[in-house]
Amino acid sequence: GGAFSMISADSKFIAITKGAPNRVIERCSHALVDGDVVVMTDEAKKQAIGQVNRLSSQALRVLAVGIRGYEQLLEDMSFEVVERDLIFLGLNASMDPERPEVIPAIARASHAGVDTVMITGDYLATAKAIAENIGLLVKGADNSKRVIDCKELRSLGANITKVSEMMEGKLKNTREERVTTISTFEKKRLQDQLQKLYAHVDEITARTKVYARAEPFDKITIVESYKRQGHVVCMTGEGVNDAAALQGANIGVAMGSGTEVAKGAADMVLLDDSFATIVAAIEEGRKIYSNITKFVFFLLSTNVAEVLVILIAMLAGMQSPLSPIQILWLNLCTDGAPAVALALEHAEPGIMDEGPRPLSEPVLDKVQLTGIAIQTIVQTSLCLYIYEQGLLWHTGVWNGQNPDNTDKENTDGIRKAQTMVIYLIVFLELLRAYTSRALRTSLFSMGVFSNKNVQYAVLFSIIFTLLVGNVPGLKEAFDMRSLEVREWGLVLGLTPICAIVDELTKCVYRTSGFGQRPKAVNMNVGYVPMLRETA
Repeated sequence: GGAFSMISADSKFIAITKGAPNRVIERCSHALVDGDVVVMTDEAKKQAIGQVNRLSSQALRVLAVGIRGYEQLLEDMSFEVVERDLIFLGLNASMDPERPEVIPAIARASHAGVDTVMITGDYLATAKAIAENIGLLVKGADNSKRVIDCKELRSLGANITKVSEMMEGKLKNTREERVTTISTFEKKRLQDQLQKLYAHVDEITARTKVYARAEPFDKITIVESYKRQGHVVCMTGEGVNDAAALQGANIGVAMGSGTEVAKGAADMVLLDDSFATIVAAIEEGRKIYSNITKFVFFLLSTNVAEVLVILIAMLAGMQSPLSPIQILWLNLCTDGAPAVALALEHAEPGIMDEGPRPLSEPVLDKVQLTGIAIQTIVQTSLCLYIYEQGLLWHTGVWNGQNPDNTDKENTDGIRKAQTMVIYLIVFLELLRAYTSRALRTSLFSMGVFSNKNVQYAVLFSIIFTLLVGNVPGLKEAFDMRSLEVREWGLVLGLTPICAIVDELTKCVYRTSGFGQRPKAVNMNVGYVPMLRETA
């Protein structure tokens, strides 16, 4: 309820107590009025509580102050002994103004489907007023069920702990802990009782947005309740007593100005102590995850096609369309730099408009798997077609094994056809690097050249591929040959097909809503110590 300090004055001692107004006032037996100590009646206490409510409703943090004199120091300095029969001195009201960035950050988090709630040690009316000021609660609305004093929750949490210990056969008292064996029937009864307690707590936390007069144990009860409901919970804290809740949450965030104990228990430390930074981190996290999926999508859709081209060609009796050294070059040239550039892509428009990703959702969802299948079929078909056409042009037969030609003629013809294949794969995959920058958004709405890293990666890959295919010594090492106008015309004509198909596929996704994650529900709530992402 409060804290006291003992000071010495004129060979006497005075205990000064400050703390929660309701706790301090109920421990006062007298009051200081106009310099005189008078008996504090029940009516006077009601008036003092009324004043507390009036000040708290203005978003002021209110403390009550009481004193008691002693002739000598007490042997028992516990608060139960010291903090009683106090003389009420008055109330102290102060304002801790909200940071200007909090209100838009709470609104942005809510818009992104992040349910924000507040846990505070403040008086109930103070917490409610602050929550309304920052947009956590709607002003003028009936928020009686959204704001609670943690006293009720504390009682339920204590009962949960007690029943859990009984189920484990542990009965605790002040002197000992002894282990007993309970029957199956008794265990079933306790299990049912525990589930009812869980349900009661979960019902409270599901509707509550502001928790007032909270103590450290209450935070653990709240975190566990949200986790039982399937939420991903982020708890912030700064004190020593917050360590357990920080460890119990899915993500514990300690304030940079907090204690070393809190920082040690947390998963990350917030250096600027700003709620807006947490919201910015959520957006950054979504962007990173989205870029990982683009990276994987691009690599799988291109590499699976390359494998199928080689497999199908060899099963059909052709020589492999790609030699081992060419495969290595493709992995370096088209899979390396462009894929890294995709990982540095900016966030897609509307990334904070979607609801949170379900925990059960795989890295590759049905949108990406469908895209991989479509791209694999198209790219494989194009590569087999240009390989067969190249063989027909340069060896006279579709499989490159013309008995009327010399071995050298067939080999040169196969090398030219392979060169056509590798150029086609390089160019179409580099164009695909542009369209893979978004899984649903059109490339043109994003800006074709908005990611400079992709430009550098594509330019690097094109220049070095042309050098490898045309510089004497290098082209022989990579089993490549110089192409004529006819071959270049076919390569360049087929190059944009995969990118066009990808853009058409995204257009179908957008118009049909296929695989679209539901938009976030604007919950119009917010919270300084805890966030929970709802699946």
